[in-house]
Order: sequence, then structure tokens, then C-alpha cells
Amino acid sequence: MDKSIGDIGKMQGIAAANPAIARPDHGAKHMFIVPGMVLAYPLRGIHTTSLLSGTIIFLEWIGLVAVGLTCAFAASKVTQIVACLFALQGIVYNVPGARTKDKAYTRSCL
Repeated sequence: MDKSIGDIGKMQGIAAANPAIARPDHGAKHMFIVPGMVLAYPLRGIHTTSLLSGTIIFLEWIGLVAVGLTCAFAASKVTQIVACLFALQGIVYNVPGARTKDKAYTRSCL
């Protein structure tokens, strides 16, 4: 098979890109996968809402949002605005009453 020089260059570029896709620079995070699987096995079937009351979960969420918004405020005004939008999205998506994840949406045909 006769390959042109351009084709060989493309093949070498693809071969060089494959290790980058594996993200070896994130290898330190991979060490948490096995312990997470080991911990998840005995906890399968247990839902957090069955262990914790709604008040505790709500207070935890408020605390995490407060920490996140404080960090966003320290970073920049734009980051704080984006963090506020994400917090609002979390409320709209999860809180009963609005809870958009339970709504059925239809796709329009173009």
C-alpha cells in the first residue's frame, strides 16, 4: 500500500493524541476509583434520603451553596453571577413544586 507523506503525518498525529485522551495528568484522581467502588458495594440500595431527614439535607445544601458563593465572590463578580445561576438552576431542577426534572418536554420537529 502506498501512503503519501501527508497520510503518515496524520497517522503519527493521531497516535500522539491517543495518550493525551487518557489524561495521564489526572492519574492521581484515579486512585480514588477502587476505594469508591469498594465503599459503594456495601452501600448499594441505600438512598441518602432514607438515612437523613429533609431538614439535614436542606441545611447541608444551604451550607454548600454559601461556601460556593463565598468562594465565587472572592474570585470575581462574573464568577459569582455564574455561581448564583447554577444555584438557582439547582433549586428549579430539584425542589418540589418547580422540579423541572419531572416535567416531560416534547421535541419540536423542524
